[in-house]
Amino acid sequence: MVLEMRNLGSGENGNTQFNQDESVEFSYDYNGVLHSAKLKVIQRGDATKKNTIITVHNVGLNAFSNFGPLLSSEYMEPVANNYCIYHIILPGQEDGAKPLGAQFVYPSMDHLADAVPKVLQQLNLKRAVFMGDGAGSNILIRFAIKNPTLVDGLILVNSTVSVVGNLSWLGEKIANFNTPVSDQLMHYRFSPNEMEARPHLFESHRQHLVNVMNLDNVSQFFAEFERRTQIPIYRPYDPNMLDTCTLRVQTLVMVGDDSPFVEDTIEVNSRLNPQKTHLLKMADAGGMLLEEELFKVSEAVVFFLQGLGQIPSVIMKRLQTTNRPSVVNVVQEQAKLSAVGWDATTASSNEKSFNNRDQDEVIAVNSGERMPLMQENLC
Repeated sequence: MVLEMRNLGSGENGNTQFNQDESVEFSYDYNGVLHSAKLKVIQRGDATKKNTIITVHNVGLNAFSNFGPLLSSEYMEPVANNYCIYHIILPGQEDGAKPLGAQFVYPSMDHLADAVPKVLQQLNLKRAVFMGDGAGSNILIRFAIKNPTLVDGLILVNSTVSVVGNLSWLGEKIANFNTPVSDQLMHYRFSPNEMEARPHLFESHRQHLVNVMNLDNVSQFFAEFERRTQIPIYRPYDPNMLDTCTLRVQTLVMVGDDSPFVEDTIEVNSRLNPQKTHLLKMADAGGMLLEEELFKVSEAVVFFLQGLGQIPSVIMKRLQTTNRPSVVNVVQEQAKLSAVGWDATTASSNEKSFNNRDQDEVIAVNSGERMPLMQENLC
């Protein structure tokens, strides 16, 4: 194990901030052959803080490009002041990574999920809040199913539980036969509407992917993500079966209207326990939700963590300078309850809930849209 401590100076409140790099090695069986790989774990903040967040990134991104803009935002100060954050960087996905090599067998989504408890063990952590984007969300759902006692809360962005269909996979391969791998990866993360509406964001991430990351390593990760298996979770009609058939942890699910994963995310929500799931579908946002909507995402995360009882009541900075109340603020003022989990019977019929605890619907921020979801009796 290689351990390095770097002093990054003092924070705004005079607290010393540290980065600590740690390598976690794990083994996995692939077609009867034993392989090994390493996860890179980067610590941000003081490990003596009571609460912990652990992140897992999406394909074509890593800890810095995926979560850096959000966690560096002033809106996330309540989180920075109360949490030590650990970023898991999957094998070969760090900036300037060395080639994994043609003989390297990339671990599956299940293999990576099984490696997460080893991270907690090596860091001497008992529990944490986990945050994932895209492929990272898929990995964390698999992890949370097997290890609910290790999870204080789950924050999922652009999540999916389904497989890539054979016809869909074949069609994409034919369509992308002459398309560079970098463009295929960018189309996975950006919808056509988002590419047109945010060309500078698209180009900056494309340049980072091509010039900073190891494209061959990213391609191996992407190929394994496309080979993912279905996650067997369902929402049964019998409420007594919920803890048996689906996630048992408090979960915040977020997606943008223009995200390539909007339909997958709604499908994920339809399979989760409505009493423990909070879905936020943001208008005019896409696959790069964590960059495009810093304030809305920060607000949702802060109030979700507040609902877990891990941070005190806070007033988001932007609320002090604007006359337009947020969805969460409206719920707090009118229902006089915390933003996470309020009794809809105490409010009038036209008020919006921050979550879908008492009603199975998607809340679309600033659009007024309500979309009912269907239950599946597949458990």
